[in-house]
Amino acid sequence: MPLYDYKCLKCGNEFEALVLRQLEPPSCPECKGTKLEQMLSTFRVDSANTREAPLKDGQRRRDKARKDYNMAQLAYEKEHRH
Repeated sequence: MPLYDYKCLKCGNEFEALVLRQLEPPSCPECKGTKLEQMLSTFRVDSANTREAPLKDGQRRRDKARKDYNMAQLAYEKEHRH
């Protein structure tokens, strides 16, 4: 089903509307105006792969930061032993 983004030219409100060919064109939910500009719609892709990649990247960064911290701690302790 086609979902479109619109901007009302009367009041400036931006909204989404489901548009079917059999029905009347949409109107602004704020002012009920019918002079609308169809906006460029965007979409989002969501899958296991798109969620997994940032998670793995975050884990790698956390592991590297932990390793760097531990190495710095060992160097500090080595320098400051009595």
